[in-house]
Amino acid sequence: MSTVKQFLMCQLKKKEIQAIPEVLAFNFMMALIPLLIIFFQILAFLSIETTLLDETITQYLPSELYDFMMEFLETASLGFSNNPLLIAVTVCTLTLTISKGVNGIFKAFLITYDETVDVPGYKQRLASILTFFLLLGFSAFATFLITISHVFLTYFHPVLKTTVELIIFTLVCFTFFFLLFKLAPNKKKALRQLLPGCILTTTGFIITTTVFTYYVDRLANFHLVYGSLAIIIILLTWLYLVGWVINLGIQLNYVLQMGCDVNNE
Repeated sequence: MSTVKQFLMCQLKKKEIQAIPEVLAFNFMMALIPLLIIFFQILAFLSIETTLLDETITQYLPSELYDFMMEFLETASLGFSNNPLLIAVTVCTLTLTISKGVNGIFKAFLITYDETVDVPGYKQRLASILTFFLLLGFSAFATFLITISHVFLTYFHPVLKTTVELIIFTLVCFTFFFLLFKLAPNKKKALRQLLPGCILTTTGFIITTTVFTYYVDRLANFHLVYGSLAIIIILLTWLYLVGWVINLGIQLNYVLQMGCDVNNE
C-alpha cells in the first residue's frame, strides 16, 4: 500500500499529469452547456415533465449554479421546442463541441500511459462522438431511474429514502465512470485494471460534489469577491475538482498496472 502511495504521489508531481485537470475542466466547460441544451431540448420536444428531474439535480449541485443553469436553458430553448428541424440542426452542430469533453478524457489516458494515437484524427473524433452518445444514452436511462426512484421513495422514512437514493446514485456514478474508463483508453484495459480507479473516482466525485455544494451554499459567498462572475467561478471550480477526481482514478489504475507489470517481469 505504501509503495502504491509513493508511486502515485510521484506520478501526480509530473507537470503533464498536473495539467490534466485543467484540460479536462476546459473541455467540460465547452461541452456542459451544449449538452444540457440538447438534453433539456429533447425532453421539451417529447413533452416530458422535468420537475422531478430538477428536484434530483438540486441535491447534487450548488443552488446558485443550478438556478443559473436553469435560467440559461430557458432562454436558450425559446423557439426550439416545436421545431424538429431546428432541434436536429442544433444537435448536429453542438455534437462536435460536446465530444471535446470525451476527447479530453481520451487525451488524459494517452498522456498518462504515454501512448501515441495510431488512428487518423477524424476516426478519433468519431470515436469520441460515438462514446458520447453511448454515455448520453446511459445518462438518460440513469436520469429515468433516479427520477422514478424519487417518486417511489416519497412515502418512505426520510433516512431510508436518503440511503436508498444515495445507493442508487452511487451505482449510477460508478457505472458511468466504468463505461468512460472502459471506452476512453486507446488500448483497452481488463476489468481488474479498471475497478480501483472507478471506485476511487466514484467515491471522490460524490464526496467532492457534496462538500463543495455544502461549502458554496452554506459557507462561501463568492458574490462578495467576484460579483457577477461568481457563477462562472463556481462552475469552473466544480469542473476543475471533477477533473482532479477523474485524474486520480486514471493515475491509480496506471500505477497499479505498472506495478503488476513489474512484478510479472
